[in-house]
Amino acid sequence: MMRTRSFAAALVGLVCGCGGASPAADRPACEAAGAELDASWNEGAQGRVRQAFVAAGGQDAGATADKVLPWVEEQVRAWKAASVAVCAKAEWSAELRGRAAWCLADRRSELEVLVEEFAQADATVVQTAELAVSGLRPIEPCLDEAWLGRQPATPVDGYAALRTARAELARARTLHLAGQSAKAREKATAVRAQVEQTLAWPPLWAAARAFEGALLGASGAYAEGEAACMAAYHAAVGAEAWDVAALAASDLIDIVGVGRHHGEEGREWARLAEQAIARAGDRVGLREAARLINLGNVELTQGPVEAAQAQFERALALRTSALGPEHRAVASILGNLAQARRRAGALPEAAELLARALQIEERTLGPEHPRVATTLSALAGVRQAERSPAEARALLERAAAIREKALGPDHPDLARTLGNLAMVEKALGAHATAQGLLERALAIQEKSLGGEDREVAVTLGYLAAVHVAEGRPLVAVPLLERQVAILAGKPGEPAARFELARAVVGQDRARALAEAKQARDGFVAAEQRESVAAVDAWLVEQG
Repeated sequence: MMRTRSFAAALVGLVCGCGGASPAADRPACEAAGAELDASWNEGAQGRVRQAFVAAGGQDAGATADKVLPWVEEQVRAWKAASVAVCAKAEWSAELRGRAAWCLADRRSELEVLVEEFAQADATVVQTAELAVSGLRPIEPCLDEAWLGRQPATPVDGYAALRTARAELARARTLHLAGQSAKAREKATAVRAQVEQTLAWPPLWAAARAFEGALLGASGAYAEGEAACMAAYHAAVGAEAWDVAALAASDLIDIVGVGRHHGEEGREWARLAEQAIARAGDRVGLREAARLINLGNVELTQGPVEAAQAQFERALALRTSALGPEHRAVASILGNLAQARRRAGALPEAAELLARALQIEERTLGPEHPRVATTLSALAGVRQAERSPAEARALLERAAAIREKALGPDHPDLARTLGNLAMVEKALGAHATAQGLLERALAIQEKSLGGEDREVAVTLGYLAAVHVAEGRPLVAVPLLERQVAILAGKPGEPAARFELARAVVGQDRARALAEAKQARDGFVAAEQRESVAAVDAWLVEQG
């Protein structure tokens, strides 16, 4: 770890330009302190950002620049004023002024990295620019004497390492937004290790660890993601880095409440995230929108669908107000809301919401973006529920083509689409086609995810269903046995075990009854009453 000590005038001079002299006696140096950002943010820099946005394409690029440039300017003005004020704090000790200087250095590094990213913007950066600027941390804490006194010990001569780490973390986020989550996670892990070894600054460590945890959760590694985000949350709370605490807690809503199926724990994280957001501030409500989306997802899987819809509608209102009705972030909430409407049986409304989301995404992201494929797949699910398998097939074929081109032939997202397409083919009676698609999907998943992943279990179940439909239940048995083994002790095991019971009943009735009763116990424990009733009905049929 890098050495830490009390701050001296050297660090104050790094940020404020006033060295170790008495600030009251060196007013010109204090006035010059605020000019340090002029090298990074000036008319030339503003012009380069606007030019980069327009060059990145999209008919809204210029409008996005018009929105984010004043936000950046506002942050720059706040930083300059605070820098002058800190330099002029004659009554503050060198220790306190040093802590304030480090706070300003941290904010400065964040701002400069963002400006550099904007000046080299691609379409992804433009599409997320408003979200990025709204997340800039406020400057006011750097002037809060009590808050500064509670901050952890600050590294000596760490500004260069701080700036490098923040730049690398920004690159990791860009990789994730571009669909390269594996590379993003590698970079986030590297940043976290770098901070541990060379900087020892808890707020930045927490930011890297929180992002790492979110990516782990998104990949299905829920236990690892939960551990990482919890560590980040507690480190952030300890350092009063409430923006990071809010982010980590919000991610935990989804990881714990949805991924790990612990609904009440997910709701508790939603309450903690709300408290952290209140402390961190929320310029235009985008942090709260993210919290509501994750809470809505918990309600969608664990609670009444009406509760989920209410959260999504509140999130939609916040994002629409902040970003406008045609932003890609608005389209994603339309997808969430469509899920809720589909769950409630309102299929035409769900289809309408997804069609609107698709229109926004095709216009803002392009017709071959992976996000478009996600919406196409969701719309296909609605069409399948509406008993329009031919239309669902066309949508999924397009989604598969987009994902293969954008992500490559061995990506797990492609495998998931192939599995959904296979089940549509099965519904259309094309069992051989369905089997071929599922075997390809299974090969991709085993290669990219390993043989014990939940996605593998899903595909095994689909493949078994095709064999059963073709009158080959004994061929399905080893597939279902493997599915049960993967899902042992996890959600989905009772359903897989019940399918296994039905597959073996013609060969081993005693085993079938035992498997069905064990499945029933699992459904009872999960309070899945309809599934319990289905097992009971089947057992009655078996006498």
